[in-house]
Amino acid sequence: MNNRSGGPRSFYTVRHSNREDRAHRRMQGRLTLLAICAAVILLAISGLILFICDLANGAFRPSGESKDPAVGELTFQTVTLTADQIRTGELIVVNSDHVYAFPPVRLEAMTADAKQAYLLNSYRQKPDGVNYPYLINLSKEQILLPAAATALNSMLTQYYTVAGDSQIAVFDTYRSEQQQSSYSVPAGYSEHHTGLIVSLKVLAAGNSYADLVESERPWLFQNCHLFGFIQRYPTNKTGLTGVSNYPECFRYVGVPHATYIEQNGLCLEEYVTLLKNNHSTTDGTNVKMLSVDTDGNGQANYGIYYVPAQTAGDLTAVPVPKDLSYTVSGDNIGGFIVTVTLN
Repeated sequence: MNNRSGGPRSFYTVRHSNREDRAHRRMQGRLTLLAICAAVILLAISGLILFICDLANGAFRPSGESKDPAVGELTFQTVTLTADQIRTGELIVVNSDHVYAFPPVRLEAMTADAKQAYLLNSYRQKPDGVNYPYLINLSKEQILLPAAATALNSMLTQYYTVAGDSQIAVFDTYRSEQQQSSYSVPAGYSEHHTGLIVSLKVLAAGNSYADLVESERPWLFQNCHLFGFIQRYPTNKTGLTGVSNYPECFRYVGVPHATYIEQNGLCLEEYVTLLKNNHSTTDGTNVKMLSVDTDGNGQANYGIYYVPAQTAGDLTAVPVPKDLSYTVSGDNIGGFIVTVTLN
């Protein structure tokens, strides 16, 4: 008798086979779910790693700062500056710890023709053909360096156009040593010597002058950085600046620096310290520029870095970009600040 291996299976055999199929499908489903979960976890870990790397590389920056320029793509050359040049420029700090170095020819001693470029009255015009946009205290000559005078005239003219207010008065600017001797800050230690600072007041009754109050004229305080000015002595920075009760004093530092200072709530002392500690180089390598976007489009148009002066000898080789426009200012402390125009 022949065995019939191809005969019908029993009910138990069929049920057992179906159970195995279902178990196999369940196992495949679990494996698929595990694979999906693993992929999600891997993506999350990858995102976290990228986030941490971005933090380490400074992708999340304070206000006003944008993506770092590609320093490695810049070609540097050097300019040689003297120790005396540390004490000149638009970013010098003058306070009770850092005395001002007067130039060989002081502003008050210039010839009448040369002084015209420094007298604020030379810049003031009547935009509507009728009224001056601001007042000038003519009890003394109001002298500013040309860059500061140009910027101040633009700022106060724009304020007049926006607010229709012509009662702002330029009360005080440059002071000589002799003029400073009648103030509480000793001669030599006032930023009024620099020709970069201005005290603004408001014309009051009886041709007197009242203090400029931020709550009454906020536009000037909120927009001064667009013209390169900062509030030099914020009321909450007295411990750093050493000066109190002087909120109406504005200092010219240039638009990129004023923008970063204003947007990050710094005073000038803090800003120079930040550059020295975080954006310093000696030879143009390994420098992390402070990147500043003054246009608000997320693209840096200025790069700023600090070069410490040589402690041995009188000369410092300052690295500067070969193919881009730049300016160099001393800080009156111990180094130079290079400002590069990127686009």
